[in-house]
Amino acid sequence: MKHPKLQSVLAIALALSMLLSGCGSSSKGMSMDSNSSAAADMAPQASSVEMAFGSDTTAETAEMEEDMKDEETGSAEAAADPLAGKNVKLIWTANLDMETLDYDAMIEAMNQSISDFGGYVESSYTEGGTRLTGYQSRRYGNYTVRIPAKNLDDFLNQMGTIGNVTSRSKSSENITLEYADKEARKATLELEEQKLMELLEQATVLEDIITLESRLSDIHYQLDAYSSTLRKYDDLVDFSTVYISIQEVQKMTETKVETLGERISAGFNDSVYQLKVFGEDLLVFLIARSPILLIWAIVIAVVLLIIRKIRRKKSRMPQKERKSFAPPTYNQPKVDEPKENEKK
Repeated sequence: MKHPKLQSVLAIALALSMLLSGCGSSSKGMSMDSNSSAAADMAPQASSVEMAFGSDTTAETAEMEEDMKDEETGSAEAAADPLAGKNVKLIWTANLDMETLDYDAMIEAMNQSISDFGGYVESSYTEGGTRLTGYQSRRYGNYTVRIPAKNLDDFLNQMGTIGNVTSRSKSSENITLEYADKEARKATLELEEQKLMELLEQATVLEDIITLESRLSDIHYQLDAYSSTLRKYDDLVDFSTVYISIQEVQKMTETKVETLGERISAGFNDSVYQLKVFGEDLLVFLIARSPILLIWAIVIAVVLLIIRKIRRKKSRMPQKERKSFAPPTYNQPKVDEPKENEKK
């Protein structure tokens, strides 16, 4: 930074020395009257010089004061916002887990909200629904949404009004250093490309032309890679990514803080509700599977009837005709007991 006060002092000293040297050389061949007249002539000149440099000093001082004011304003803004005035590159990512009673209505409201905030759906996946057999399962969907970074918070708040948010998170990734490095490398390659193009225009030897064109081809390839990476970074920075999971339920999850009595009441009501849902599902299952269950009932009844007839037939048979199986006997060797005479 320049020092305006020092420059002003040096300029004034130089002007005074020039005036004094001129007066000293003229005083050797002049009388006292001429000296007095020279001094009288010098006075207005000195005053004019001082006025001239004084005006410059005033202007420079005013400029310095403005710079100091700008610095103070910038420091105040930096204290309020640490990222103010800096080319910071942040990639924002958010996650939402949501519940809804009406899946179709929520999807329609979500698409309208995405359109209102200038975003778009990058990918989507939906599972469940009504099958050809008539069985209906609750639906579940995953959506990847891109929203402008400046509208991310407003979009997340808007999503909380069209469904029950059970989980919400938001994070950022700072790619400022990577982005600056890629930009610097790209600028260096562009400068090298410009120099090589100038040399190629002046080259006359075929070998030099081939070498220059080969190097230019490598530079173009690297420039394309850096440009593609920077465009990808710009897209990720400008449009935040939001992962949304939506589940269709029959009852919303309670997220408010409850007292002990409210928790007991809520648990009892939830048990009654689960029992009701189980009974309804069991009734639906029996009615929906009734043809298959009827066939199985007929088959089981026929098998039991056959077994019963066989048992009755066996019970009516006479006792002699029944086969009795004696337990097997095994021939064991006899052990000769010693006689009493032999013992005597």
